[in-house]
Amino acid sequence: AEQKAGMVFECLKKYFEVGIMVVSFTFDGAPTNISMSNRLGCTMKHNQLKTTFQHPSCEENVAVFLDPSHVVKLVRNTLGDKSSISNGENELIEWRFFTQLHNLQESESFHLANKLRKTHIEYKKNTYRIQETQNES
Repeated sequence: AEQKAGMVFECLKKYFEVGIMVVSFTFDGAPTNISMSNRLGCTMKHNQLKTTFQHPSCEENVAVFLDPSHVVKLVRNTLGDKSSISNGENELIEWRFFTQLHNLQESESFHLANKLRKTHIEYKKNTYRIQETQNES
């Protein structure tokens, strides 16, 4: 995380020197990236959110964004792994309803506009295949 933060600062400085002003960047929610953003001056905790830090070459702020599609996958994986999670109103969201909806759509050969597919329900198999491919490389 410290090395990544140092590289981000160096890149921002180099871009600034040649006249390019970086105002934001996006990354996935890997723990090292969250730690890097904290070292840059951001805070990404449950009840605290500061998503900007001062550019190292001027007084402008640089914004950081978590990649939305990656965040959605993390929430899906958490829900699937834990079987249920609570929303902001303390209401229960249950994984079984997603699997029931998928099974209904499959049995009726009718898919609603939700784009829910087998790969979404069986995400663990897909994750395992990706890890196997990476290990073979």
